[in-house]
Amino acid sequence: MNSYKALLALRWVVLGPATLLVAFGAFLLVLTATSDSGRPGAFGLEMFVVTSGSMTPGIDPGDVVMVNTKNPNPRVGDVITFQPGESSTVYVTHRVVEVARSEGTPIEYVTKGDANPSADLSLVASDQVVGTVSSVVPWLGRLVFGLRDPRFVLAMGMSVLFAEWATALLRRGSRMQPSQVQQ
Repeated sequence: MNSYKALLALRWVVLGPATLLVAFGAFLLVLTATSDSGRPGAFGLEMFVVTSGSMTPGIDPGDVVMVNTKNPNPRVGDVITFQPGESSTVYVTHRVVEVARSEGTPIEYVTKGDANPSADLSLVASDQVVGTVSSVVPWLGRLVFGLRDPRFVLAMGMSVLFAEWATALLRRGSRMQPSQVQQ
């Protein structure tokens, strides 16, 4: 019976995280479906996964930045997320190092990654800015990338199936046979 209890404990060690992953994935889907931009977000905040080390050590690859989309006027020192080009599906998160204002033209921002030696070559127009970073959630992006990787999802599914199969085998073996029942 000890092996049965150990396997039940192992089952929950596997099923617990798998259940949390499924719930997190469903949560991201709901946030994406209810967002006007098609990106996961709610209450004026949108989530972006950082993929490069240009903002280290403060923001690392695999971190998630929560971007306040209701802040239209970033200032020098703010970290912003922006879309570098109209047709680009990539978003960049860098710090504003200078606000360039010319009479008769829209405001533009000079940005720089904290780990980069120099400022970005292109100015960022105000209409390219998604918003300012309000908080950073370390490592959460690795989980998001995992949920996008079919190999990760397959491995999680296989581990859940194995835990269920092993538990069912132990239950079958631990059942009393009709000849063992005392009358």
